[in-house]
Amino acid sequence: MDRQKEILISVLLFAIGVVPLGIGAYIWSLPAIFIGITLAVAVLPSAYRLLRFPSLRQVSAGDVAKNVRQPHLLPLAGGMLVAFSGIDGSGKTTQADRLVESLKEQGVPAVRVWARWRPIVSYPFMGFLYMTRGWRRKDYAKISIIKRIWAYLVLIDQCVFALWNIWPHLLRGRVVCIDRYLVDQVVELKFDGLYNPNCARLFSILLPMPDETFVLDVPVTEAIERKDDTGEMLDRLGIDIDVKSYLNRRRSILLETATELEATVIDTTHPISETHAKIREKTLRRYFSSK
Repeated sequence: MDRQKEILISVLLFAIGVVPLGIGAYIWSLPAIFIGITLAVAVLPSAYRLLRFPSLRQVSAGDVAKNVRQPHLLPLAGGMLVAFSGIDGSGKTTQADRLVESLKEQGVPAVRVWARWRPIVSYPFMGFLYMTRGWRRKDYAKISIIKRIWAYLVLIDQCVFALWNIWPHLLRGRVVCIDRYLVDQVVELKFDGLYNPNCARLFSILLPMPDETFVLDVPVTEAIERKDDTGEMLDRLGIDIDVKSYLNRRRSILLETATELEATVIDTTHPISETHAKIREKTLRRYFSSK
């Protein structure tokens, strides 16, 4: 494929990924915004790779389209995504920060991203339901229509989050160490009885998948000793359950989900430095083996 065709295909892909999103934002139509986000997440990495990597310049336009349809889009970006999951007090933030420091010492560009942000779609929806009906998230599973659509609202928020907070770093070739991500989101949906298998498949298609997922495990009693503000969070959300029962249930779902997704489970009852050494070794091995 000659250079003119490369540039033409890249421009078309960029247009497909950006124009619908811009139109949706201009007219402020949520369906149009969702379609635009979906297209952007799907095609922009391929457009970027077509311009940057020589290997793809030898393939046909049909091969480019095939790349766009791949469920795991991260390799197209040149970066690496490392996710940390676990119950409160398991050490996610500590280990994510340490890994970023270690990677930078090795000359590897890295950044930590915290995935707990204020969603632009699901939170306003929650606020509307609370103000008009008095419903909290714990009530949504009792309402069939909300139970069916809630995961899709969360997906829209995750796509927006990835577009602004994950993809820019990946496209620059950075290692993104993300504190709470898809495993935690799945656990939250299952905990609330709002998990939707059909929507879950879209998560793996529309969002960058982690190269490594570390599930940090710790007994509930020790987690409570390390972090004592979980009860305040439960009161704020109107969740009528004691802290120990809450964490036990989430830990059970978390370990079950980790097995399903083949994540690496690490016991964090050991010294912080020992846990970090395991995470660092596996991450560096994965990073350099992919280069």
